[in-house]
Amino acid sequence: MPSSQLEPEEAPSDISGGSTGSLRSRVAKLGMDYMDSFPGPSNAASQTMIQGKIEQCVRGTMTDEGQLLRLLRMLDFRNGQMKQADMLIKQASLKFPQGKRCSEWDFDTFAGFANPRGITQQTYYEVVNMVLEGREIFAEPTFDQGPGWPKPVRYLVAALLASDLSREEIKAKIDEMAHCTFSPIQADLGTQANGEHSNEASPRGTAS
Repeated sequence: MPSSQLEPEEAPSDISGGSTGSLRSRVAKLGMDYMDSFPGPSNAASQTMIQGKIEQCVRGTMTDEGQLLRLLRMLDFRNGQMKQADMLIKQASLKFPQGKRCSEWDFDTFAGFANPRGITQQTYYEVVNMVLEGREIFAEPTFDQGPGWPKPVRYLVAALLASDLSREEIKAKIDEMAHCTFSPIQADLGTQANGEHSNEASPRGTAS
């Protein structure tokens, strides 16, 4: 459900003036931004729990500080993965898929982009497996960070397939991404227009 369909309600009186009320407002804003980032179908296993919690928070029915903090950790984790995906593509000298950052990109539009270019479903899943197989590009979530989420991997795969690289070149790019590490400030990208790359940010280093 897009955030435009969620109507924030006034916080209950017992939290509206205190720190929990401020926390709820912050988490609700992050939640609405997340819902606008094309996170995936609402009935997907990776979405059902977090979307339900966002709706509770926005509507003011989530008032427990512990629940709010856990939802905040879930949102921070997913937002961090989207920023990491952007940074990995930038560092690998690839273009953003369809000219969009991860938070702007809608997987449902990729078929319309891929089909005219001869990118088949089989090819797509082959590259998905290449990204996932034995490479720790994205960290696994902890219990408090919620279930795993496929969008960042799909986004990397879309960028790789749109690059017209050979299979060997794709493998080399995946290996390059797997060895990149970034500081939090480097993950906060500036504007990248029309798929062009800035050289302002660079990795802290590479794993040996």
